Amino acid sequence: MRRKLFILLFILNLYGLSAQVVNIENKRFYNDSSKFTGRAKFETEGFKNIETVFNFGGSINLQYHHGPHKLMFVGDMNYLVSDSTVVDNIAYAHLRYNYQLTKIVTLEAYVQYQFNKILKISSRSLGGAGVRLKIFDNAHNKIFYGLGAFYEKQIDTPDQLEWTAARMSSYLTYHLQITHFMELANSFYYQPNISRLSDKRLLDEFSIMIDATKWLTFESTLAFIHANVHGIDMPDNIWRYDNKLVINF
Repeated sequence: MRRKLFILLFILNLYGLSAQVVNIENKRFYNDSSKFTGRAKFETEGFKNIETVFNFGGSINLQYHHGPHKLMFVGDMNYLVSDSTVVDNIAYAHLRYNYQLTKIVTLEAYVQYQFNKILKISSRSLGGAGVRLKIFDNAHNKIFYGLGAFYEKQIDTPDQLEWTAARMSSYLTYHLQITHFMELANSFYYQPNISRLSDKRLLDEFSIMIDATKWLTFESTLAFIHANVHGIDMPDNIWRYDNKLVINF
């Protein structure tokens, strides 16, 4: 029983804390020759000892590009069931608009909505804007830096709590094309509360993508997450590792 609970709580920690900071950078498409690009991911996990635990997840990523305008939508969900009991239910939707002002400077604005049962997030909505700078970009290497701010509102229905915060958001990301079928990527996010800097969120995420075919890609990700979680007994720091099969279209 203890082993089952430990594994279950470990899975909850991974998906719970990682939902605090959404890495949009690893969901961008850099193929501007196509107006419309899409990608879908599916993942499953299950084990059984005293009880049967099943985890199902999926995501979709759509991008439309026309001239200096770029519109991106990202949706993600994760569903965890233990012997027909819903233990956790996580989902988010993110919509982002980019306008390329110059070859180096891009303006961006975004909105996001999410919920997370294990973190008692009945609803969390945010909206923000910022600037994205192209530091280096060629056929094989890309480095970008982003700086902005967003305002968030979170509602915790079970405990009847509600709070808001204004956060600064900065990120540094790179993509490295090793071969025609292998790519490395890393993104680092820093999101402090503007009125209370000790309340901060950090994400450092490293991924390797290997193309099996034109339509299928294997993706392996290692991430470090630091987040101050309200109202729940969870560690501030945690590591996450996952493997995914990606369908490109």
